[in-house]
Formats: sequence, structure tokens, C-alpha cells
Amino acid sequence: MRILFSANIPCQSNCKYCFAKWNEKQFRFPQIENDCTSEKEAIIYPCCDGDFFDQHNLVNYVREIAQKMDKVYLSISTKRSISNEEINSLLQLNQELISSDKGFVKLAISISSISMLEEIEPGTMTYNERLSLAQRISDSNLFFALTIKPILPFIKTEEYCKIIHDFSKFTKYILIGGLYIDQSSEFYANYIDSQYIVQQRTIEWAPGYPTCDYVENPDQFQLIREYADNNKILLFDSDVELINSLIKQQR
Repeated sequence: MRILFSANIPCQSNCKYCFAKWNEKQFRFPQIENDCTSEKEAIIYPCCDGDFFDQHNLVNYVREIAQKMDKVYLSISTKRSISNEEINSLLQLNQELISSDKGFVKLAISISSISMLEEIEPGTMTYNERLSLAQRISDSNLFFALTIKPILPFIKTEEYCKIIHDFSKFTKYILIGGLYIDQSSEFYANYIDSQYIVQQRTIEWAPGYPTCDYVENPDQFQLIREYADNNKILLFDSDVELINSLIKQQR
């Protein structure tokens, strides 16, 4: 079972490639009694990077779900800076879940490029800030992963290889994915239109499994996979696959 939640305020990252429309986004916390009784395990994750940290008291909310289920895995990814207090709160929750054999917390940093971060992710951490945060997380007892999403077709493959190289000292677990795109956006007009093939892909983690426009350069992905494989880095195409790998490692 996967439990999806979203913040009650618009995302502050202001990523230019974002395909989510605020007025169409579904804001819903699972009804614990109704949603968490027929399943024994759950992966809890936010709609967007930062949603977990844009709300209050979500750690206690996860505790409530954990009381109703056999296993709970909290999977968070962020591209904005988080405080030591927020990390400590997650560390405490993680210790509680592990000591009671209930699950664990996975915290990831997400990134889409190096050279264009300021241009297309203006409300997020700089590259060096992400590296510093990666150091802080890896020094803790949290499972740490890197999320390279979206991989942008106009960014050189060498840049993604550098990202993998720089973060490999902190984690060998990396989640990758292509670009979901809103064809009515300025980002599509400026960077994608008439230059790349747009496909249709189902978003399996979203309520109702919507189909959205999607861009991926297969040659670029293949080269990234080869680089990761040569450097003993584990790449995953879905967060569920990554979590399952961490579960096996924990055992």
C-alpha cells in the first residue's frame, strides 16, 4: 500500500519544469481508520519534494499510521534546505520504527542538473548546499538516497555522471526518471517543443493513475546506467524498487 500526502500550501521551490497544477492537486491525508486497516504495510511519501517539510506535526502523523500497520516506510525527498531540528525529528522517528521492527525512514536529496539549477529551480538549494546536506544526512543513521529527477534531455550526460560521482561518497542508491511535462507551459515552449519526442506515460504513484506527457532520451539514460554500473552504483526506476532494496539490506 502506498500513502500519498501533499502540503496545504503551494510548493515553494518554483521549479520551471513542474507539471503539477496547484488547483488540480489533490490534498488529502489518509483516513487512518478507513485506509490503514486492510493492508499490513505502507510506503508513505509526499506528492512533491518539500511537501513533508511544509507542514507541521507530520512525524506524529506517521506514528499514528505505524500503530495501525505492521510496517511503515517513510520515503521523503527534498530539494530545499532542512534544519537540524527537522533531521533530528526524523532520526527519532527512524529509531522508534527500527527498534520496534516497524520500518524505517529514507531521506533523499533531489536534483535535476548542476549548470541550470538557478535558472530552472530558483527556490531550491544550490549544488554545494545539496552536497553539504548529503554529508549531514549520511553522518546520521538515516537511509540516504539521491533522486535525479527529472533527467533533462538538453543537459549533457557528463553532467549527470558528475552528479553521480560527487554523491557516490554519500550513497550508492540513486532513483532516476525522465521529464513529465505540461505542454501549455513556458518551459515546454522554451526547452522541449519540436526538439524532443513527447510520449504518454501513466503516473502510477498519483491518485487515479493519470496519464501525462513524458520526455526521455533513451541514449542518455543508457549512458547514465552504464556509468553507474561501472562505478557500482545502484539505479532504480521507482521509489518502491528502492525501498524494497533497502528492506532487503536491513534484513
